[in-house]
Amino acid sequence: MEDSKRIEQIKALAHKINGSVNLFQGYCPKAIANKNGENLFWRNVVSIYGLFCDCDRVQIKTKNNLFSLLYDYSLIDNKQYKDVIGFFNDISNLRGWFCHNSNPKLYFAQKKEKEIKRLINNALTISSRKPDGIEDVSDEEWKLMIFYIQARYDNYLDVLQQGLENWRNSPEKEQINDKWYVIFAEALFEDLELRDNVLANICQYQMLNQGLQVRGIGTILAGYRQQLKDANYSVEDIKRVVEGCKEHSLSSEEIIMKSIERIELQI
Repeated sequence: MEDSKRIEQIKALAHKINGSVNLFQGYCPKAIANKNGENLFWRNVVSIYGLFCDCDRVQIKTKNNLFSLLYDYSLIDNKQYKDVIGFFNDISNLRGWFCHNSNPKLYFAQKKEKEIKRLINNALTISSRKPDGIEDVSDEEWKLMIFYIQARYDNYLDVLQQGLENWRNSPEKEQINDKWYVIFAEALFEDLELRDNVLANICQYQMLNQGLQVRGIGTILAGYRQQLKDANYSVEDIKRVVEGCKEHSLSSEEIIMKSIERIELQI
């Protein structure tokens, strides 16, 4: 997926709306040079899943997300919203099948395989042969599968770009901004892995600053988490920082770091 230029355009558009709308942070798609067929297909799936569920969860993974915001304010229509939700679900099913043990005797594994077979049938509508499942896809059919996923990803970016353009020009822009601050702050607060990474960086800095050997970080993190809890660290701490990003963007890591500055963490 050669989409870096398109993503940069969308990021720039988002920043024109509000500096806190900082999308595609840390997005590291898998290398695809000289890859083809089934190898290329799964690399694309894993890259898109990484975008949705790791580096930019607020786009679509969290319960309240960017696309639900765009839909709630009629910045995208019902069909567009259903298309992006359907794409997210299909990518999640494919990635789940590929990365986990899928026992065909289990209910949810059967359900996932049924959804994947539906996806294959949709992708191979022009093919005279329909594989029984993902394991039966031929070399030529993988080309069609790649094209199908790429087309849906392109549509995803189209819908995102249109929604952001409409947000930028909406008479309700400030109201939408206020709702975004809440949604983004909630997504960051719920991202415990992100918070732990920030706390680990703080831990390393404090240990080096005190001339201590950097080790036992896991134990220290448990203490940090308790200190945050005792200090009533909350979504509001993050929201205050997010609201201050209107003119100047900060990464998610920087927002979390600033949100805990009031709490003097001790090793």
